[in-house]
Amino acid sequence: MLICFSSDQVYSGCNEKGPYCEDTVKPGNIYAEHKIEIWMYDYYLKKSNYFMNIINAEVTVSFSSSQFRGITYLKEVAENMEKVIALPGGIYNFGSETTKSMYDITQEFIELLGKKVRLEDSSPRHNLWMNCGKAKKYGVKFSTVIDGLLKCAKDNNIFTESCL
Repeated sequence: MLICFSSDQVYSGCNEKGPYCEDTVKPGNIYAEHKIEIWMYDYYLKKSNYFMNIINAEVTVSFSSSQFRGITYLKEVAENMEKVIALPGGIYNFGSETTKSMYDITQEFIELLGKKVRLEDSSPRHNLWMNCGKAKKYGVKFSTVIDGLLKCAKDNNIFTESCL
């Protein structure tokens, strides 16, 4: 059995022969940049991702009200691995789903965190809005985007229980 998480694109701009280490990524195109940027997140101070960008924001953040993405808590990916290993062969979308735009998700998340940052609406980039129903039929389930963000914040003591 082979499980492939299409993440090798983060090294597509590297000129060295490799092997490549996780802390020396060099994306060669926009697709590869997005692999690093948003799709999966965790509390990791050295890596810029959606979660850390919001946690570290001091004045302004910008996200589009026309862009939809299923950003996913990496811990939930790991927790689903036993179920993923048992899947019949094929291609599966899996991760957090949402019906909210990146702007709406961010607005809700900064309010729940009690952050005093300004949210600006930006031009949309491409959407990464997946239907994960096929994997769900086999028990591979994730929190909604906002619930996953709150779990990550709670797991990393970003705020107290009273904020939830």
